[in-house]
Amino acid sequence: MKSADGVQSTYRTHDIAPSGGDITLSEIVTAQKAEHLAPEDSVVFANIPEALDMYQSVLVATDALRLATDADVAMIGHTTFGSRLASGPMTAYDFGAFVRFGGDVKVAWIKGDVLAQILTRSNPFTVATLDGRTGDYVHVTEFDIDTSATYRLAVNR
Repeated sequence: MKSADGVQSTYRTHDIAPSGGDITLSEIVTAQKAEHLAPEDSVVFANIPEALDMYQSVLVATDALRLATDADVAMIGHTTFGSRLASGPMTAYDFGAFVRFGGDVKVAWIKGDVLAQILTRSNPFTVATLDGRTGDYVHVTEFDIDTSATYRLAVNR
């Protein structure tokens, strides 16, 4: 809606069950998976208790990277992610649809004042104005920064 105060928009998402929908398309997808996926692609390695929206999913991933690397903070580039985390069993195939990068992870030490500056370009979904959106960003699980401290940082490439 456009008014003298500016433009307002709203959006909503709807969960679509993995079953149902177009039967013909579902059969094609099932056949393609059977033909092209290796057995290890279908192994369930996690169970997601509830569906998460994209931003919640991304923050779960950044925190998982932080924990896996014993870092104080982890950053993951915005182009890394595809689909969100759906509830239920997660296979390697599902994980590949969620995290799309094939690169490695680097860990380095960073000064708090530099980290604070970098974080001004993070998590655009928390920004209320268009001016605050930079167009290029990283996702980070937020925490309080001591600008005089040094932090262990993990980041994907």
